[in-house]
Amino acid sequence: MSPGKLLLSGIIFVCFGATLLAQEEPSLETSEKLITQIEPSVLDKQGYATSPDGRRFAFLSQADGKKFVVVDGKKQKEYSEIFLTHFSPDSKRLVYRVKEGNAAFMVIDGEEGKRYAGVYHEMFSPDGKRFAYAAMDNKKRFVVMDGKEEKRYDDVGNPYSSIPAPLLRFSPDSKHYVYVAYESKGEYVERRFFVLVVDGKEEKRCSFVINPLSLAFSPDGTRFAFAVLDGEKSPVIIVIDRQEQDKSYSGVHSLVFSPDSKRFAYSAEAGGKEFAVIDGKEERRYDRVGGVVFSPDSKRVAYLAVKGDKRLVVVDGSEGKGYDEVCSPIFSPDSKRVAYWAKEGGKRFIVMDGREEKRYDYVGPPVFRDSNKTSSWVTKMPI
Repeated sequence: MSPGKLLLSGIIFVCFGATLLAQEEPSLETSEKLITQIEPSVLDKQGYATSPDGRRFAFLSQADGKKFVVVDGKKQKEYSEIFLTHFSPDSKRLVYRVKEGNAAFMVIDGEEGKRYAGVYHEMFSPDGKRFAYAAMDNKKRFVVMDGKEEKRYDDVGNPYSSIPAPLLRFSPDSKHYVYVAYESKGEYVERRFFVLVVDGKEEKRCSFVINPLSLAFSPDGTRFAFAVLDGEKSPVIIVIDRQEQDKSYSGVHSLVFSPDSKRFAYSAEAGGKEFAVIDGKEERRYDRVGGVVFSPDSKRVAYLAVKGDKRLVVVDGSEGKGYDEVCSPIFSPDSKRVAYWAKEGGKRFIVMDGREEKRYDYVGPPVFRDSNKTSSWVTKMPI
């Protein structure tokens, strides 16, 4: 197995089959508010950004060879080049990259950051209060966390693959973070070292590949897990709470903790088959499996699987009926019920606790309104 296969296996698939083509939402009461008026001719090709709460708006514009950002109708400072304006998750902060001559820097909340040879991979913590990005200086790359430079390496973030990945992973409570760094030692570039950095401190330094796509925190932020490849042709090993697990596989993906942070699951590959591994126990093997979904109370599990030419959902170890297509299952708020949509014979429908509901030309993803009832968008095509 090559390192590329390890990283490719980190891609999580949510839905087996074709994408839903049409949806129609029930009528909802809406309102609108004018934030600012824009003359289309002043918009820069880089576009615009809307805050997550929908109350703020920023766009790039240019005049007389200079570019600038307009935030909530207020023009900001002019620069030679500006890239990728976006808001924080809490909608309170705005960041964008700037290039002036040979220098590059971040502008966050209107304040210019330190100038470097290059800056990239900017990201906010889930609560929007912390901010990180990667910087390059003197042929070295490093993380800048909340304005403070961390140790310099040959590369940081996802140095081993061209597959896009975030610079780092924040814990859900935004208190912790973890990322992968890369170093070459000695005369030969082939002598590589991967470094796992947790909260700014080196946690693990090794010659095997640490998959940046696999980094996962528990919801309470106290636990984390990741996958490593011990040599180019060696198996993949899962590391949980700093402990290497006994079993290894030819591929792994979709590492996830339960809502209560006590349970752990992932999807693995061995012998040409895929299977879910839940709390260290291997489930039944299939041609392919998706990521494990835990119920809100953390007691139940469900996941997608492919068996021959059929797609099915496995709930608590029990196989559901096979269909042409199925999408990710969801649990009710009280964890007692599970639902998903399926397609068979050209028709789509909701499957609730293994029972098929009315069939339509198209059905949107199910959403629980309460513990017992679901709602879904449906479309019936005219004959």
